Amino acid sequence: LIIVVSFLIISSKTANILNVFRPYYYRLLSL
Repeated sequence: LIIVVSFLIISSKTANILNVFRPYYYRLLSL
């Protein structure tokens, strides 16, 4: 159970990081 909770926390953090860097990624693609 603890492993599942920690996995969910890590996945949510990585999702937040991806949401932060997504506009810059699209900007690089548009160049």
